[in-house]
Amino acid sequence: MSYDRIYAHIPDPKSPVIAPLKDKGVNVLEGKRFGDEKYCNKISQVDSVDRFIADGGDFVFLCDCDLAFASPVGDMAPKSDVICGKTVDFPNPRLDKIIELLNAAGFDDLPPPTRDTLTHEPTLRGNLNGGIYGIPVKWLREFGDVWKQIALDLLNCPQRLEILGPHAIHVDQMSFCMALHSTGYPLEILPLTYNCPTHVPLPMSGRELTERPLILHYHDNLDDDGRLGPCGTLAIDAVIQTINENIEPLSTSMLLKSSDAPESSARKRSETVVKSNQEALRHLLVTYGICRSKSTLDFRCGTASHILGLDISNYKALEPREREAHAAARRYPNLEILNQGLAELENDDGQYEIVLCTDLFAAEAEGEDINALIAALAARTQKRLIVVGPDVSWTKDSTIPGDFRSLTLMMEETGRFAHVYKAGNVGGGDVLIGECDFVPQIGKQGAKNDMDDALLASAIASSEFGDALVECVSISRAVFGWYTEHTPRLFEYPWLLSCFGSDLRQQRIGDLGAGLSALPFALANRGADVRTVDSHTRIVSNEGASQFNEWGFYDYGKVHSRISSLNAEMRAETYEPRSFDAWYSISVIEHMPADIRRNLIKVIATTLKPGGKLYLTLDLEKRSQDLWILNEGKAVEARDQHGTLSSIVQELRAAGFAVGTERIMPLPLSLRVDLGFLEATLYSAPLCKEAVADDLAASPPRASSDARWKERVKAVLPRPVIDVARPIARRLLR
Repeated sequence: MSYDRIYAHIPDPKSPVIAPLKDKGVNVLEGKRFGDEKYCNKISQVDSVDRFIADGGDFVFLCDCDLAFASPVGDMAPKSDVICGKTVDFPNPRLDKIIELLNAAGFDDLPPPTRDTLTHEPTLRGNLNGGIYGIPVKWLREFGDVWKQIALDLLNCPQRLEILGPHAIHVDQMSFCMALHSTGYPLEILPLTYNCPTHVPLPMSGRELTERPLILHYHDNLDDDGRLGPCGTLAIDAVIQTINENIEPLSTSMLLKSSDAPESSARKRSETVVKSNQEALRHLLVTYGICRSKSTLDFRCGTASHILGLDISNYKALEPREREAHAAARRYPNLEILNQGLAELENDDGQYEIVLCTDLFAAEAEGEDINALIAALAARTQKRLIVVGPDVSWTKDSTIPGDFRSLTLMMEETGRFAHVYKAGNVGGGDVLIGECDFVPQIGKQGAKNDMDDALLASAIASSEFGDALVECVSISRAVFGWYTEHTPRLFEYPWLLSCFGSDLRQQRIGDLGAGLSALPFALANRGADVRTVDSHTRIVSNEGASQFNEWGFYDYGKVHSRISSLNAEMRAETYEPRSFDAWYSISVIEHMPADIRRNLIKVIATTLKPGGKLYLTLDLEKRSQDLWILNEGKAVEARDQHGTLSSIVQELRAAGFAVGTERIMPLPLSLRVDLGFLEATLYSAPLCKEAVADDLAASPPRASSDARWKERVKAVLPRPVIDVARPIARRLLR
């Protein structure tokens, strides 16, 4: 690598880094401090313009010292003459302060408005993050003179500095913005890729990135040896690891040592995020059966933090990076962990019940053929493949070699999997599951409550939400040893899961009357903070779950850290007001008296944030709107008091909800019930009493005739859904 296009401006002629920099061929220049000699480091670099011209440079990047480049800087210069930089990450200074400052400086007009990069708060175009500015060398002298003068005027005016307050440290940045507006030079806004912060969590955990980061802005996120610390976003951490490996030879002479390193708040935050990601991944693996697996192959295991504390057997790991492989082997001396890569994986003749690759970002960053890797992993999968990486449709601008297709498509095209689906997100990476079959995991016939495989296969093939049903079956069998043989759950569970997206981070979701279900695990795997509340007196342990059915209290928190379970009745004081984004309940509220049900709906409404969602499934009397009246075989009240599907719609509206989805699914006559589905959104206040009264007058409490039931079904359920639901259920019961 050539370093002769790098110019290091160093104010201290006795700095210990000068000699090793010169040895590498870096141009070391005197760095004269500018203005108040504090924060104007890039302005001082303008004075080297004659040197840049003499060396034949046509474009220069003025940089802070806390940048790390993952690609040659010469490849990043714009194709046309423009000044370039990235809009600030956060609204600093605030927009009103910037406007006040420009008015005080005598500007007659303002730059056009825009929004900051990470929080999308308003700011002005040209308010650029100070990490890196790009300028054509031929403009540098003229632009630099204006920039310097504006900065000096600002530094020498206490009134203007007072406007900025604590953001007066951004003199460099604000004077650059004003110089841009004053001179009128064209500006190109750089994407996050060219100035990617690693000292703060990205709000969307890396989904803001459209390609691999090229320049990292690490601030104080360094480890004890002066290397870049991870940030917890897998796509960025893969680049960080590659950079750290590249600077390894410099460590003895040029990196900051731990004895000199300041305490880093960014490093602490990053370590917390990384630990949280590993914990989330560990619990996801548990819900997909890693502790029950008879054999597991883990490719690119890293230091294997994701299996810490798990009781697993017949585990084999391949790790191509020597440092990580040795660290993992030291951590788990009783497990087979080898320093081997893709070539050895392709030559492995073994078959493994579960195969993992939880860091495809690292494989991509190191130039591995992802298509070949997926094919090799699939060829060794006997039951389930779990991969974590970016499930995107790559364009030809992608750095992934080979065919540019999504991971889902790559997995499907191997022909090894009956189903491929997205099961969540960890550290900004999509969790993709490839399922080979549905053989029960406890005994040849499964647990006594397990549904027959032939029935499941028929349901999955015909289901409106096939992937969601596969996900529920996989998790339920991995954790409990069965998927409930209660037929309505073939429709209720996947419908509920399909109501939520694959990324539920920052969402709190409640499950009323959870029992034993895959749903809390599936939602937690997607990143949600899940709270289950169930007052059932039967307590089911994790060890004994395989011997029971879905009814009882189960403590999900003992399996998954993102779930908290409460064995109690739901009351007004159970949870804080406006603390939930969504609630759901699977065939619960129709099994309680109407007055308790109405009060419970009001309680749920108080715990939801405005705009929060409530999802309900309901058992209905055959071919009517009437709510199922039995609870554990006993009628909860008189039929004329219990209510109908329309009653619940009215009760929801009275509590401040607007009902969106309202569906009835007829099940075969051989089953005791039909199903109702409701989806409602909470407004900040109940709807008007007149609207509720109109609904009550228009809808009698009971649908007494089959004709009325058919009319209701047609009104709320699209015809294709009716046509599909009946044959599915009939096939299940043959």
